[in-house]
Amino acid sequence: MDQNLKTDAVTLTKTLCAHLAGARFGDLSAAAKREARRGVLDWIGCALAGSGHRTITTLLGVLQETSGKPAATVLGRNLKLGLLDAPLANGQMGHVLDYDDTHMGGVVLHTSSPVLAALFALAERAPVSGEQFMLAYATGFEAGVRSGRTAPGHHKGGWHLTGTLGSIAAGVAGGKLLDLDTQRLTADTRKVRDFCITNPQVPIMQAVEKVIASAK
Repeated sequence: MDQNLKTDAVTLTKTLCAHLAGARFGDLSAAAKREARRGVLDWIGCALAGSGHRTITTLLGVLQETSGKPAATVLGRNLKLGLLDAPLANGQMGHVLDYDDTHMGGVVLHTSSPVLAALFALAERAPVSGEQFMLAYATGFEAGVRSGRTAPGHHKGGWHLTGTLGSIAAGVAGGKLLDLDTQRLTADTRKVRDFCITNPQVPIMQAVEKVIASAK
């Protein structure tokens, strides 16, 4: 049995999730809050700039045929898609021009595209405050980068970090936005991690799906 599923077990994953589940907006430094605001604005700009790219048009053509009930906004397109499909479109928009923010401190990771694409969709599922949104963004960032630092050879091993670590970051951020407790956030992280292991190009829509499942 996976030790993360045992409520009395102490694991590295659960220790990290306990820290993130217990984080509050007031715990963020003034510098962290400022960078979070900059990160959100920067990513929205990148997504809007990429919204007219032919890659996005092709992707939307597929998603409009396969998407579920319109529930989340596609940026720059006057369109809504299903809760799992809009993040895929928006995440691709944010990254398609490759100008989205890049974490370089030991982990090369485009964190904002997967995290914010997931958060914007979940924020339309139920109202959240600006503080809740920013805190979720920060905790997702923390989870993605810290996970990457535990596996310094990850990229050289052939894995796409924004697909794997970005999905973990998106999963934790979404779990935080849904106010999951430590055990549920750990289960959420484990589900996303396991999916990443089997699919190194894991799309962020799967991260959103795992978060929603963990919240039930």
